Amino acid sequence: MDHLIDQIDYVGHPLETPSCPRCGYDVSGVSTGWKDTCELRGTCSECGFEFAWRDVFRPDRQLPRWLFEYAEGRRGRFVGAWKTLLMVMIPPLFFARVKLWHAPVVKRICWWLPLMVLLAYLSATVVGVCSIWLLLQTTPVNGVVSGGYRRYYAAGSDEWIAYFNEIFSPIGSYQGHIPLQAYKPGITWAMQAKLAQWEFVFNDLSSGICFLGAAALAWPVALLLLKPTRRLAKIRNAHVLRASVYSLWWVVLLAWILALDRITWSLDGLLETFGAGQGIVPLRRLMDSSLWQELWTPIESIADLGLAWRPGGIVLGALFLFSQVWWWHTVIVKHWRLPQGRMAFALIGVIAGCVAILAAIGPMSIRYIFMNL
Repeated sequence: MDHLIDQIDYVGHPLETPSCPRCGYDVSGVSTGWKDTCELRGTCSECGFEFAWRDVFRPDRQLPRWLFEYAEGRRGRFVGAWKTLLMVMIPPLFFARVKLWHAPVVKRICWWLPLMVLLAYLSATVVGVCSIWLLLQTTPVNGVVSGGYRRYYAAGSDEWIAYFNEIFSPIGSYQGHIPLQAYKPGITWAMQAKLAQWEFVFNDLSSGICFLGAAALAWPVALLLLKPTRRLAKIRNAHVLRASVYSLWWVVLLAWILALDRITWSLDGLLETFGAGQGIVPLRRLMDSSLWQELWTPIESIADLGLAWRPGGIVLGALFLFSQVWWWHTVIVKHWRLPQGRMAFALIGVIAGCVAILAAIGPMSIRYIFMNL
């Protein structure tokens, strides 16, 4: 059995030193004054949090076993990781089942996000590497085989580049620059590939990702570091960690979308090579459409802010409201029930929004604004 020993002791008797679920203040002094009867509910004298005494003495009474933090066994943890992802996408539903007195298991919380992202990466990489191997085993036409939607691989001494680019595709890729003298009549594509000069090029980081990432980091940082919010937020750091990590559920979702995209491209190459020669026709029509291009066009500079009203900008704004504003409003106001919770939420929300906008438009755009004032 997998024992989860972090801040909570899974035993069959009440805790000897009960503490406030929110701030961790020792509330055992109240219970020592009980004689013949005991109170059903209490209030922390430190932070004002109201709680039921049964939840303080027995925080393990009703653990959500579907949560990745409390799941047991390999199969239970695997299923629990996916159930956790589905539940955190709906904050009121998640926090209706995960209460403050359910002590966070810090190690499990820290492992959840990397494991889900790594699983997506490995799934796409295995499929991609296997598809490249199958393609390169075929008899190439003119020294070239199809590698999927607008991808082509050359059989020969440079095969390792195809495998390398597939493995490191989330980071960057080796790109070949063919010199002008190679563009002559009679020179095949394979001959041009041999004359190419290769260099590793890192992928550009979309400003949309910068926007969401900066906003996601700004909420917990502001909550922990700023003095006004620290006075309002008498909350355990473990609870802040739990809320911060699970607020990044959109990272897992994006990782799996990109993984499915890579897998689809690999299947497209296999169908084009071994099938009717057309690949996945609906996929190619979608990716050639203007709607798809607008959806994934990043806002690279201040001059492109007009894209915010196109499909990509609308989706980005909706994802920000859905994954950040709704999540942290539920956490601060309803789950933690902080004193003046709406004020704390508004204060941190303004800070997070400003940081996200600055991260999205980038330093070059900021410089452009001040130069043209």
